[in-house]
Amino acid sequence: MPTALTTFIGRESEIAELTTLLGAHRVVTLVGSGGVGKTRTSLQVAANFVDGSDDGVWFIEFAPLASGEYLAATIAQALSLPLSADGDPAEKLIAALQSKQALLVFDNCEHVVDAAARLAAAIVRECAHVRILASSRQALGIAGEQTYRLPSLAVPPPGDADSLNARTAGESAAVALFVERARAADRRFDLTDANASIVVEICRRLDGIALAIELAAARVKILSPRQLRDRLDERFRVLTGGSRDVLPRQQTLRALIDWSYDLLDERERLVFRRLGVFVNGFTLEGALAVAGGDDLDEFDVIDVLTSLADKSLVLAESAGHNARYSMLESTRSYALERIAAAVEFETIARRHATFFAAFAGDGTALGGSIAAGLAAIEAELDNLRGALKWALEERSDVTLGAGMAIALGRFWSTRLPREGLRWLELAQSALDDRSDGVLAAKIASAIAAMLAHGSFERIEATQCALQAARATGNRHILTKALAAYGEQVSPLGRSAEAKAAFEEALEHARAIASDWDAGRALAGLGTLAVDREDVAAAREINAQALAIFEAEGAIDGVAYVSITLAEAEFNAGNLERALDLARRGRASYRELNNIRSSACAADLLAALSLVANRPDEARAHARDALELLRNDRHPMFFAGALEHLAHVATLSGDLQRGSALQGYAQAAIARLAHGRATSSQRCYERHVRLLTEALGEAEFARRAAAGARLSEDCALAEALAV
Repeated sequence: MPTALTTFIGRESEIAELTTLLGAHRVVTLVGSGGVGKTRTSLQVAANFVDGSDDGVWFIEFAPLASGEYLAATIAQALSLPLSADGDPAEKLIAALQSKQALLVFDNCEHVVDAAARLAAAIVRECAHVRILASSRQALGIAGEQTYRLPSLAVPPPGDADSLNARTAGESAAVALFVERARAADRRFDLTDANASIVVEICRRLDGIALAIELAAARVKILSPRQLRDRLDERFRVLTGGSRDVLPRQQTLRALIDWSYDLLDERERLVFRRLGVFVNGFTLEGALAVAGGDDLDEFDVIDVLTSLADKSLVLAESAGHNARYSMLESTRSYALERIAAAVEFETIARRHATFFAAFAGDGTALGGSIAAGLAAIEAELDNLRGALKWALEERSDVTLGAGMAIALGRFWSTRLPREGLRWLELAQSALDDRSDGVLAAKIASAIAAMLAHGSFERIEATQCALQAARATGNRHILTKALAAYGEQVSPLGRSAEAKAAFEEALEHARAIASDWDAGRALAGLGTLAVDREDVAAAREINAQALAIFEAEGAIDGVAYVSITLAEAEFNAGNLERALDLARRGRASYRELNNIRSSACAADLLAALSLVANRPDEARAHARDALELLRNDRHPMFFAGALEHLAHVATLSGDLQRGSALQGYAQAAIARLAHGRATSSQRCYERHVRLLTEALGEAEFARRAAAGARLSEDCALAEALAV
């Protein structure tokens, strides 16, 4: 076997599994993507069998062979077995091996896989004490073969980059490999807390592929980790210059993938290129819609997809009852280059966008459980973003992109209101004077809804949407615009306008038999009843809305009404009932992964817990709200959570922190047009009274004024110390 000149990093569990597997089976094939480390892993496993193989462990490299014609002779030469010039070389090799007890390591079988499979099958059939460990990008496909797919090197999972440091990052095999190879290239290189997250990102974007990481690490001689990361979009130009003593295809990332691509037949190349348009994976239905066509029918695509998975160019994994497929990022980048060279990108990009527009718009993803529907959309979010980028940012099909952005409205409002607003406004700006007035009104109405759900206070945009909706005479559009207008003005104290908008929206919704829109209008009217502390009306109206949402399976609506009813029950003096309803709303929003609304519910629970004299529970709920708002600090909920933690600080005797945080919170709330909910207003009044009694009006005012001058980050740090 060849002597390893570099340290082998990681793979402890894989080597243990492979050693066990090879001990129990006579043919084991190690499969995986190019550059993942199959050869080095094979050598490490083979070393464990040296003592148990009387006639040795032999490494046979197939990569230099142009065809399978000389396999037997190559193996014989490696084992120093003489073969006579006459007769079949394979038969003579098998005859020479029949008395041997040996392990043969067949490396790089993919380009001679048929010949390697025939020879391996004959050897294990005729030579009882010979084992074979093969490495290949696809299995040999012979009887008795055990296949082991070698995964990429472990990389820290995506998450908060701020939590990574040199120690935690260096525990992953991919980062450890990068660091060692980087130090070999430049002994001054070191993994630090400052560059750890960047090195992790490099390894993640290279999919944990060992060869790609080694090629990247070699570049630290002239590029800092940040400079290297910023150039990975041009990875095929950056990742070059591998060791001169390795095969040419291991000297650059492009050559590595060229090797696999060149082994494909024409149908496989066609499908491979087309699949590159998918971002972060795809389903079988997506592959059929995008990669198929007049030149390939459904079963052609299925056959080729299976072949590409067998050859480690496509990864297949189970996703519930369905399979999901993906490409490594470097493989996908290569496929995109190939499809651009084939002058087919626009055609395939349109197929991709059309498929995902239908996915977003036909209701399939949101059918049944709303939580499951939102999860289905989230699984395809990168593909949807890619389709929107092509359609709207590149102005390739504004009508298609606008329809997609509108259809995703419920997802945007629940999960990503800022992003949804950006796509909708981009669609609006892309329209021209010749555009359909109905489409323009739909976009404006969808923007208005996003402004309401995201608390982006731009009433003029909502007023324009309402005007455009009325001009179309389309009741569906008008209903949504009216509801959005009511939702915008309701928190601003403009109750009469909100009531008129919700009542008109309800009338139109019932006329067009739209239960969801009727429930939305009723929920708005129920909120107004709570605001005016009309408990009887709040209960009656919200009960109607709740019945509609429950019948629709709309737990987002159920959650909203539960929160509204919690305030109503609080106004009626039913504190425990209010807490139960608020918990129901919080649980529903958590199921939907609705970050902002979850924070709102947590904020309400903090207020109710303070009224119930449960400061420990209030602290937990307020901190929960702040954690949810860590990346998107909704001003009202953020200030509310700080205010409740200020109250907890005062109750625990920390008057200094309590008064400073109260000053910050009330200044922040004063800058907003929104008023406090009844429960939060009650807490506020009680807290100010406590501080005034303890400190006196003048001293409390002085401390509160100092707190109002705190920065947002300082106020947050003070609150988290409570």
